[in-house]
Amino acid sequence: METDLKIEILEALGSIYFSRGDNDKAIKTYEKLYEEAKKIDDFKHAAIAQLGLGEIYFQKNIIKVANKKITEGYKISEGIDYKYGIAKSKVLRCRILMNMNRLEELEKKLEEVLEYSNRHNLKDMLGDIYNLKGLLEYFSGNLERSIDYYNKSIKCYYETGQYIDSTKPMNNLATIYSDRGDYKKAMDYYENALDIVDKEGNLHLKLTFLNNIGEIYMNIGKYSMAKSYIEEARNIALEIENTSGKFTATINLSLIYLYTHDYYNSYHLYQEIKKEFLHYENFSMDVLSLYFDFLGEFYAAFGKWDEARKWSKKAIEICKDFNELYYLKAESRMAFVDFYDKGKYDKVKFESLRSKYRITDFGMFKRRFFIELAIIAFVKGDYEYVYELLNEDEKYKEDNPSEVYDNVRKIILYKLKKDLDSINSLIKLEKELNKDNLILVKVFNALILGSKLYENGIIMEPLTIFQKQ
Repeated sequence: METDLKIEILEALGSIYFSRGDNDKAIKTYEKLYEEAKKIDDFKHAAIAQLGLGEIYFQKNIIKVANKKITEGYKISEGIDYKYGIAKSKVLRCRILMNMNRLEELEKKLEEVLEYSNRHNLKDMLGDIYNLKGLLEYFSGNLERSIDYYNKSIKCYYETGQYIDSTKPMNNLATIYSDRGDYKKAMDYYENALDIVDKEGNLHLKLTFLNNIGEIYMNIGKYSMAKSYIEEARNIALEIENTSGKFTATINLSLIYLYTHDYYNSYHLYQEIKKEFLHYENFSMDVLSLYFDFLGEFYAAFGKWDEARKWSKKAIEICKDFNELYYLKAESRMAFVDFYDKGKYDKVKFESLRSKYRITDFGMFKRRFFIELAIIAFVKGDYEYVYELLNEDEKYKEDNPSEVYDNVRKIILYKLKKDLDSINSLIKLEKELNKDNLILVKVFNALILGSKLYENGIIMEPLTIFQKQ
């Protein structure tokens, strides 16, 4: 009786330590559980221990060890006809297939474990299975079907009292709404799920929601809010050795620095990201799409045109079926890179992209596209097109305020005006652009102001402007 109690306690502790992110304690506890269970031929708990270890190593992205533990758990379960253990091992293998992006094989294995679970009335397995089926449909581009599976997953989790696990399909639903630009609906899901996991103390899930909420704030241009959420997510990921969580949070943090023109910190994290990527065994398609998009953005910002093209093409290839935002960002980035690198002013391509952005809800990225394209048209001297683009940007300006984009449009419009008042406006604006994240806008303003002064016969003033930078 005492030994049985000890085993039950070890099982409970292993689960608690894992959910709280204390992987070292969880591993030691499951290893101890395995040893104690083997002593008394308690093969059920020996299987539970191996499967618990498999899940931890999967979370740490040590896939070979995870596979070994899962296989051992499966063999033990099969030997005693422990149906829950058999189904659990099959589900864990499906999660590994998902991370390896082996979608055809995954589809077959999911059908097998679904049939097995239904045949043996293993209702506790259905939430996980339908969530994975939702992810499979999502990465295959069947978003409406994925939504159906996620809702089915939530229902199954609730029916079996697995409330903490229900936050996984909630997160995936929110991701779809975020991908579509419906940030309010996505935020509702994320915040509700974060409240649930916070109360339960599940750090693995908490860091996911913190990171995703941070991404939404980043996408709407609220970078200080985004930074606070993503830094917290990254700190948790480091603490609990969640490889994927750390990787995605580090990418997002580097992007925030990039978007706010803190190139030193962005570059420092870029070096860390590149180094870490080489050591990891597998990443899922959503993490890879984030990584490829990041590299495309990073190299474009630093004028590495060939690298920007290379990674933008990879982003387009991997996310064309499921992530419209990354797809559009990569496609427009390649068109802009062709202009800056080769002088290719492809107005047909620009108009095609403009039409695609117009029907999306990506407010801040829509503004970014129109302003960046207006700058290109301005450089090309296509002023009629500049006015056309800025007039359309006016529609999105109020709902998507941005100090960078608002000031850039002002500078361009002042430049196009012929009166002397526009010079005074540029001088006044030059004094207002003192924030660190507006340094490039200030340089742009100085260039335009110097040009305007020169055009009006004021020769010495531009030199003073540049000396102040």
